[in-house]
Amino acid sequence: LSPVDARNVLAGAQKGDVKKLAAQEEDRVIKAGPTGSIKLRIVRSEHAKGTLPVILYFHGGGWVLGDADTHDRLVREIANGADAAVVFVDYERSPEARYPVAIEQAYAATKYVAEHAKEFKVDASRLAVAGDSVGGHM
Repeated sequence: LSPVDARNVLAGAQKGDVKKLAAQEEDRVIKAGPTGSIKLRIVRSEHAKGTLPVILYFHGGGWVLGDADTHDRLVREIANGADAAVVFVDYERSPEARYPVAIEQAYAATKYVAEHAKEFKVDASRLAVAGDSVGGHM
């Protein structure tokens, strides 16, 4: 399969009658990293208020697959279960982005969120990173 076809297969597999926990979502683009911008999705539980711990989440997918939509259910579960804000870093995938762009975007997003914690309503002293597969590698 081509990267585009493989992405479509994964996106299709993630759709359907799957229960998603209620959550607050906010999509942002920050000016940071090697390409000058990084897409983020900030997810909090439906009832979250005030300053929260923060988890930066990096998705798996072999550097090629996965995005904020394919990992939406998982990120909502983490936000609700941890009572934290989860910042999903929608790094640029291969083959459109070449090594080390994704890794540099992961670092830049983490640094940006830590340095702009008040803007994100998160506590940078309670920052964790998490990911699956290649996201855990980063």
